[in-house]
Amino acid sequence: MRNASRPTGSPTADTFRTNNFDLLRILAALQVVLVHAVDHLRIPRPPLWSLVQAFPGVPIFFAISGFLISASFERSPRLKSYARNRILRIYPGLWCVVLVTVVVASLFGFDFRSLRALFWLICQLVGLIFTPQFLKNFGFGSYNGALWTIPI
Repeated sequence: MRNASRPTGSPTADTFRTNNFDLLRILAALQVVLVHAVDHLRIPRPPLWSLVQAFPGVPIFFAISGFLISASFERSPRLKSYARNRILRIYPGLWCVVLVTVVVASLFGFDFRSLRALFWLICQLVGLIFTPQFLKNFGFGSYNGALWTIPI
């Protein structure tokens, strides 16, 4: 039965979610993982590697984000509501990642009891992402390389 209050042809949130963006995001993520694994682990490039590099994962993520963020604004066009929704979508996850980073890095002997660590922590919690000098030896030189995309 059709909902009389909704104009014919008007997309709902459910119909918007039925698309291939998830498939494209999975493929883009797989490309990024493969490229980083080969580079960081110094794995010889397999045959047909040019096919993997022909599908640039990061620019694809940015393009998809442009579509999804604009669609989010269209569903909630009031700036206050839109900003609230973006903050609730981004910051709780970011705060969890930063907390886990501090715990794990502390377990590996990194000291967060300094003014520069406090400055770094405050910057991370508001979304100003960078890797400080005292964490350059953690992992591959960046405590979480994917976070640089948040302010972008």
